[in-house]
Amino acid sequence: MTRRIAIRRLWLALGGLLLVLVLLAGCKETEESASPSPTPTPIVTTTAQASPASTPTPELTPKPTQKATPVATPTGPDLGALQQMADPAAKNLSMGEFELNDETFAKLAYDLQERVASPGIGSQGGVMDADRQYLEVYRWADGSWERAFNLYEFLPAIYPLEQLGPVVDNKPQTATAVVHAELTPVQFEAEIGDVLFLETGLEGGPQGVQHPAPTITALVWRDGELHAAYSEEFAVRGEMVSVRAAGEYIELVMDAYLSTDPMCCPTGWEMLRLAPTELGDLNPVERCTGPENHYCFVQ
Repeated sequence: MTRRIAIRRLWLALGGLLLVLVLLAGCKETEESASPSPTPTPIVTTTAQASPASTPTPELTPKPTQKATPVATPTGPDLGALQQMADPAAKNLSMGEFELNDETFAKLAYDLQERVASPGIGSQGGVMDADRQYLEVYRWADGSWERAFNLYEFLPAIYPLEQLGPVVDNKPQTATAVVHAELTPVQFEAEIGDVLFLETGLEGGPQGVQHPAPTITALVWRDGELHAAYSEEFAVRGEMVSVRAAGEYIELVMDAYLSTDPMCCPTGWEMLRLAPTELGDLNPVERCTGPENHYCFVQ
């Protein structure tokens, strides 16, 4: 009996001890849950401003430095430089290049208003303002133009002084006839080489009103100069119709009078065949006359 009581008391003691331990554990848990848990610091992800790695950055091609285009120095014939050879007061200026024997030449033609002799009526003459024509030929050599021909320097070789009038230092004077001139180059494969045809006519001058019949002169380039290989004054109030190379000849076509034509108005053609000589000249070897637009040589 006493032993049972002792055992029962022991269990009661153990149960109380267990209860105390349980209570102590609950208090501790309540105390821990009452303490505020620290707030975790959030991780902030910063978005990079750079281009995403998936998009490749293109490589920039450097722009070439812009430079002014240099003005090329002309290496060939320069007509602009030729224009500067004309008189500053020139009017109706014209220029044009042509070839003679594979060399480059150019004509320079212009008018100047000058005081010239006026034939007047009968014996009454005077002085008037008129345009006088100037004509020069230049050759392109060593990068510059060299003068090869001057009209008034050449005219005394084909016109007598009493018709042409005075020329001083290759310049016309007041009493010098008014001259009209045209140039026509012809490519010719004969030994004489290419030919430059000059057509001239006179008006006024010492003999008053002159018959404006043309003079045709053939010029050839030889020994650094233009030489006259042929010259003829025609008696027709007309002009040169055409000139061309035709095999071993040069064919020249001029206005011509037919038997029924008035003095004012020629309606025919005179045709000449010019052949080169051993001396380097051109001589007429055949002539014929017929209606204009009619080839009168026997074919």
